Amino acid sequence: YKNVIVIINSCNVMELSFLKTIPNLNACVLVGPTGNEGIYALPYLLYGDMSPSGKTVDTFAYDFFTNPGNVFVGGLSYTDFGRSYTDYVEGVYVGYKWYETANVEGMWNDVNNEFGKGYDCVVQFPFGYGKSYSTFEWTVGEMSIKPESNITDQDEITIPVTVKNTGNYPARDVVEAYVTAPYTKGGIEKASVNLVGFTKTNLLQPNQEETVELKIDVNDFTSYDCYDKNNNGFTGYELESGDYQIKLMTDSHNMKKLDKNAFVVKVKDTINLTKDKYT
Repeated sequence: YKNVIVIINSCNVMELSFLKTIPNLNACVLVGPTGNEGIYALPYLLYGDMSPSGKTVDTFAYDFFTNPGNVFVGGLSYTDFGRSYTDYVEGVYVGYKWYETANVEGMWNDVNNEFGKGYDCVVQFPFGYGKSYSTFEWTVGEMSIKPESNITDQDEITIPVTVKNTGNYPARDVVEAYVTAPYTKGGIEKASVNLVGFTKTNLLQPNQEETVELKIDVNDFTSYDCYDKNNNGFTGYELESGDYQIKLMTDSHNMKKLDKNAFVVKVKDTINLTKDKYT
């Protein structure tokens, strides 16, 4: 067949490298668990009457064993009980937090295969990824807290984003915000990016625009320091001092092309948060 659309009807992440290795696979639609009713929406998407607007909620890697969480699944046994167990070694590096942080650390700089080089030959579809039949332009308004300002765990940051449908089809778009926290080598473990906010537009006709608001709770910037890695005599959630980069992105790996797509806010002094606040 010259044109084939692959439909993934699964609740689980799958290895989808075959999309690139089998000829004439032109498109792929991830429909998840549709149930008896959800499947009725699929023809509208395939015929272009509606545009897809969903985003992946996990990372789709070419090879599952690029994730340490899979390397240590099963295969280990207690010698005295004869039962198998799984060793959870990921720590905070679960899902996209592992792949994005490992990439920043240069883990795949020298990797080269049939799918590309570096990150691109390891990750096929990042967390938060999804295509549309249309295209969108973002214009960022004034943040409720000005860039370079000092913040505390009590703050909420609001970012207005005007989304314009610049394509030819009615569609919806998702605006995602991630934060990169200050990191000290040997200090509190932190991922290179963390999702801290997202919002979705209504259905936009071609040339129509809508202003949506990203509401970001600064509490989501905190890190859990169970071993007192920063040697301040406290174990628990901390909002560590330093610069926090808020990034507007289309997924966990790609920033939206904007005049200004990253904003810095500051924490002057480390804030220790009581443990019961999160229990």
